[in-house]
Amino acid sequence: MLNYIYIALLISFPEALLIFLLGFYLSNVRNINISKLLIMALIQSIIAFLLMLTMISITIRPLIQIVSMYLLVLMFLKFTYYKAIIPVLIGSFLQGGLQSIVFPMISKAFNIELVALRENLQSAILCYIPVFILSIMMLVIITKSRFHVCDIKS
Repeated sequence: MLNYIYIALLISFPEALLIFLLGFYLSNVRNINISKLLIMALIQSIIAFLLMLTMISITIRPLIQIVSMYLLVLMFLKFTYYKAIIPVLIGSFLQGGLQSIVFPMISKAFNIELVALRENLQSAILCYIPVFILSIMMLVIITKSRFHVCDIKS
């Protein structure tokens, strides 16, 4: 159980924050209250922790997390229903894509079984560090270039 708490704090929290930031920046929403984003990421990491404790299938958890992030955006940022889902989906797909590319490479290089990541904190952190670094690099590039995929502000 202690592993789950560390995973929630060291992986789920920064992951949720990056999902929100990447999604909003790529949706051309750049003036978001950082304290609200931090609270939303904290709540999302608590939800991730609770999902780790349940026997819910690992394939359904991301869907539950997307729905919970959507609800957090609705509650905290007061976006309209159809505009709230766009940054959540963009950020989630981007993080999921990065993890789908990076995790197997790290797994192969360090002989880590991806199924065991929930139980092995060091392996989970080792697999997440490259995703975190790539996400930060993408966020910096997106911020500096003012690049966006869609504009939900208008």
